[in-house]
Amino acid sequence: MDALAEHILGVARINNVSVTSLQLQKVMFFSLKEAINRGLLDKSEIQKIYDRPFEVWRYGPVERKFTKSIKCMGLMQLQKLMESTRAIMR
Repeated sequence: MDALAEHILGVARINNVSVTSLQLQKVMFFSLKEAINRGLLDKSEIQKIYDRPFEVWRYGPVERKFTKSIKCMGLMQLQKLMESTRAIMR
């Protein structure tokens, strides 16, 4: 899930689009749903990406770990953390 979120935040950053926590999680959910429906990913790829389940909340799909992380540090801080982690892993 982290790689998918990082990708979505990266695309948003390139296009100068701000993203809320809920928007990020909705895009993650519907991207995975569409990839599954269209057969764009095989089962092992889906399992690798979709390593934590979404929950049904009032305003949309939520991935609990992201919600807790964003609540604690904010979306901008999470984005910076993901960028620094990616730089370290290279």
